[in-house]
Amino acid sequence: TKGYRKMTAKDIYESVCMIYSQGYEDGGCGTGFFVMLNANPYLVTNKHVLLGEEHKRTKLTLFHNVQENNQSIASVTTLQIQENAIIAHDKYDLALYPVEKIINCTHLNNREFNNYIINSNDIETKYDEFDYIEPVIIAGFPCQFRNKKTNRPLLSHGITTTPLFVNLDEKEEFLIDIPTYKCHSGSPIFVISSNSYKLIGIVRGSLRGDYSAYN
Repeated sequence: TKGYRKMTAKDIYESVCMIYSQGYEDGGCGTGFFVMLNANPYLVTNKHVLLGEEHKRTKLTLFHNVQENNQSIASVTTLQIQENAIIAHDKYDLALYPVEKIINCTHLNNREFNNYIINSNDIETKYDEFDYIEPVIIAGFPCQFRNKKTNRPLLSHGITTTPLFVNLDEKEEFLIDIPTYKCHSGSPIFVISSNSYKLIGIVRGSLRGDYSAYN
């Protein structure tokens, strides 16, 4: 595509934010990342990260970055979850939340989000071109760890343990072998394709030490 810049490791590092959601009785931590769909930016994560297993969480806190005075600084945004604004997958544990709803929080003022937004060119769709084993990378916040001065994540690497081109148990899922911990839910998964990093899935849960992911 004319003008397309290949996704870099720095882009991966800057694409995610830590999410903490709360209800009246419980709370939970996870990871989210930003994607441009139909010319609109969305926060992408697991449904259970946004709403909890019983869909009772109402407050969302994002640990992200903003642009201020031509500098990237760490920022924390807290807002009430508008459940009717969530675009949830009817089959998988996936959810989109409009960035517009986040930016409309008054305390952000005129500061702009300073996270990399993944676009359609950064998303891999040709799974049949991969081998049975591929090296993969995830970006996330294991056990709520983050660089507190930048709100940036930790990057981890591993391999696929089921082929990307084979649906696991007739679902659009695959397994990866990467050290993962609480709060990795919602982390994006990347593979190198055509000398560029491409998004191939999202972490959603564990299975005897492996993590399964949606593609």
